[in-house]
Amino acid sequence: MLIVDDHPLVGATITATLKESPLIADTFFVSEPKAALAFLRLHRIELLILDIELGNTDGFSLYRRALLNGYNGKVLFLSAKHANHLIRIAAKLGAQGVINKSESLENISLAIELVLRGQVYFPHDGGV
Repeated sequence: MLIVDDHPLVGATITATLKESPLIADTFFVSEPKAALAFLRLHRIELLILDIELGNTDGFSLYRRALLNGYNGKVLFLSAKHANHLIRIAAKLGAQGVINKSESLENISLAIELVLRGQVYFPHDGGV
């Protein structure tokens, strides 16, 4: 699993939380989109967790580039905003879910585990 977020504290916190999950073997974190693409070229991962807002770019654009480069795993988007249009965009891109950063760490971990089990995780009022 690869987490991409331009806030190192967010990435480190989620990574530390996921180490407790029996479903998750390896979790990696990068804060730069270029580093994420380089990592994906070298490693096969099952789940990509992308922040929607990544400094000068966005997680949607990064996901599109990852797909063009051959990524075929699952994707889950993180957002600090609760905006229905972002949830709809994620769904149209084929994402398995969207997690709001205001969720508890327990809920974030549960959402990730659901996605790894083949389910989806979208907010109930996201209009998906």
